[in-house]
Amino acid sequence: MTATWEKKLTYFAVDTGTTNTTVWLMRDDRILRESKHPVGVRQTSIHGDRELLESTLRGTFCSLSRRAPSPPRFVLAAGMLTSQLGLLEVPHVLAPAGVGKLAENVRMKNFARVSPLPFFLVPGVRIGSAPCELSEVAYSDVIRGEETEIVGFQANAQPRAHGTPWLLLHAGSHSKAIEVDARGRIVRSASTLSGEALHALRTQTILASRLRDLRLQELQKSFFESGVRCSERYGLSRAFESGVRCSERYGLSRA
Repeated sequence: MTATWEKKLTYFAVDTGTTNTTVWLMRDDRILRESKHPVGVRQTSIHGDRELLESTLRGTFCSLSRRAPSPPRFVLAAGMLTSQLGLLEVPHVLAPAGVGKLAENVRMKNFARVSPLPFFLVPGVRIGSAPCELSEVAYSDVIRGEETEIVGFQANAQPRAHGTPWLLLHAGSHSKAIEVDARGRIVRSASTLSGEALHALRTQTILASRLRDLRLQELQKSFFESGVRCSERYGLSRAFESGVRCSERYGLSRA
């Protein structure tokens, strides 16, 4: 996809995740307004329709448009909005993938139920072939949304950071470790459901009352390492149970 970029261009940028959706009112590369909502594709998965997601976007666009210096021209969207549970599934590009491959595979689409503006949908990245053999499952992964954060970080990185491999640790509903090579391409990643698991633990288990108001201010290395050892030896669910109950019984810090 090629386009001529106009100066002083107003548009919306959208990032939809499993749990939240954020919409930014943009003027070129400057954020004018931000609106965040606790609505993601989890609701689509649970309820079987996209109405809540669509209505959230529709209302947010209307609200932000009233505060725009000029009429927004389009919507630039990434994340789970481009998945099967979002507005339209855009196929992943295969790693290694950098900004060039991502730009070449941006999809333009109109969603009249949401907005009259055209949407430009950024694809995610797949690590490993699809479908893959059973023996390769542990080495395969997919990302949607983090690729745009990586592009943004590299665009704003200090010159000395260019040409250096690095690793992005991204905490969220699906926490990820993403490897970027010296050419700025995503080459590998590993994802977990740790964020969703923690949410379920804090809201849907017998431990909820003990964890609901937990706010991690500082990671205590000794507690963290003890939890890792317990998980490796007895399993994650046993580590959850013993860690929380023992910390209460013996008056250990909840951090």
